[in-house]
Amino acid sequence: DTDVDLVELLPGRTVSLGHTVRRVVDTTGFIAADMHLHSVNSHDSAMSLDLRVRSVSAEGVEWAVSSDHNYVTDFGPAIAEAELSDWLKSSVGLEVTTIESGHFNGYPLRYDLSDVTRGAIAWGDRPPGEIFDRLRALGVYGPEETLVQVNHPRAPVLGYFGQYKLGTFSTEQVSGGIADIFLAANGPAFLGPTGRSTFSFDFDLLEVVNGKLYRDVHHYRVPETLPPDAPPGLPPPGTIVTDDDGEAVFPGVVDDWYNLLNAGYRFVAVGTSDSHNAIGEAGFFRTMVYVGSDDV
Repeated sequence: DTDVDLVELLPGRTVSLGHTVRRVVDTTGFIAADMHLHSVNSHDSAMSLDLRVRSVSAEGVEWAVSSDHNYVTDFGPAIAEAELSDWLKSSVGLEVTTIESGHFNGYPLRYDLSDVTRGAIAWGDRPPGEIFDRLRALGVYGPEETLVQVNHPRAPVLGYFGQYKLGTFSTEQVSGGIADIFLAANGPAFLGPTGRSTFSFDFDLLEVVNGKLYRDVHHYRVPETLPPDAPPGLPPPGTIVTDDDGEAVFPGVVDDWYNLLNAGYRFVAVGTSDSHNAIGEAGFFRTMVYVGSDDV
């Protein structure tokens, strides 16, 4: 929503303006959710739990899932202390942050006060399928009611699809060519006892847009308007830029999701903020979840 006022500025005079933000999209029956949020319990965030939940609520998010790096966080007490319980609900979650195979959220989880990380799991040398199973085993309502979410799968180094070289137009893993001799991932996290890949599609949700990673939304395409010094022989505008093997050079997760849908997979696509501070605002992106009523 936007509005415009004309103001005449005069010496010694103070003018106050006020506007009411009008809802322009009907969200009846839906709640706004952000399932990727960090706080002081992450090594790369200094945001207190109080400021975290206040910032989330201020952005109109109604369901917040904690996802601190390798630490289980409960936003509930901070929400109650800030008297925000009428506007904001939360689920206990965790982002399993590996330096091998990617980043994965699990929720809603148990909160274990007896553990220094409140119940986080070890991930070193563990294949994705085992990580997914271990996350579900932490579920407060049991494994069948626990969600596993793959975060920023095309992010450099930190992305699941990138680390396992998932094809951009198939569901197969592609070769890195001669570079694989020196750079191919190996070890128990990547290869089973017989040498087969440990890549697993046994997750539930796919983060297709992340507030920090605009470049990873769509496969990069030839732009409609080319610069004057563009080389000759380029494909038509709108064509996906591919390498010699026919793979997208700069892949995007929305197009990955479409590809997986075409292959018969039914992962829930979500948008999240991956917010770590007040500048990286919560709820941008967000997921609208249908609950059937505004009185939930």
